[in-house]
Amino acid sequence: YRPETRWLNPTLAEMSPARATPDTLLVIGWLVFGWLIMTLGGLLFLLIDFARGSALLRPFKVAWLLNTLCFGPLGLLAYWLSDRRPAQTGLMSGRRRALGPVMYSIIGPLTGVVLGLYLYGTYRPNSQFGPTYLLILLAATFLLSWLLLQAPLRAWAGGERYWIALRRSALATAFTTILATIVLLATGQFFSEWWFGDIPPASPYFMIYTISGSLIGAALLYPFQLWLGRRGQSVWPAQPSGRAETEAAVSPEVTPALHG
Repeated sequence: YRPETRWLNPTLAEMSPARATPDTLLVIGWLVFGWLIMTLGGLLFLLIDFARGSALLRPFKVAWLLNTLCFGPLGLLAYWLSDRRPAQTGLMSGRRRALGPVMYSIIGPLTGVVLGLYLYGTYRPNSQFGPTYLLILLAATFLLSWLLLQAPLRAWAGGERYWIALRRSALATAFTTILATIVLLATGQFFSEWWFGDIPPASPYFMIYTISGSLIGAALLYPFQLWLGRRGQSVWPAQPSGRAETEAAVSPEVTPALHG
């Protein structure tokens, strides 16, 4: 025990002393604290950037705030690489354009798993996590992602009716939700078996598990989102290119007058 790690000690007794020494706990504590500070800084940067006249549509601004809230500085980095300058999206590779929808597709599963495990640990602490609860968790996570995140974004940004956005986003959302949820649960099982033991959702260590699982899920979903973007079927509608808008605004009839 060290006084510097007292804020991490709710799960100290459950951790393997061979793999989680006080020095390790102190390092983990400072990493978690630093991650939270960078997340708050990233959100502040986004708010300032949006207030200074960002050309992004409002739905994408909300989506990037959620991405940064869940992924911290990595969400801000993805924003900088992909949507920081929307006028360049017409010249940008699809690989960068896929960063936003990949992260956004993880938010629903991440929220569902965190809430699901918290409720399970609170109301059924002594029961085993069986297949019935897993199916309930998958269904609830899918509905959360589909009804409250993916379809509203598509309808809001693409100008579609909500029920049309629901129909067009159903299959992609089902695939991404199921894959991401399973990856998150498998990552939690790995952490429990290898290092931390049982991790209460209120513990700071739970944050490490969720971040790790989210990154693994995002890496696995990236090729799928890249494929959807190339086919023009991404739930994340393409942000219009500033170059295309400029070219459309200057018609052939006006161009000679500008030069002559």
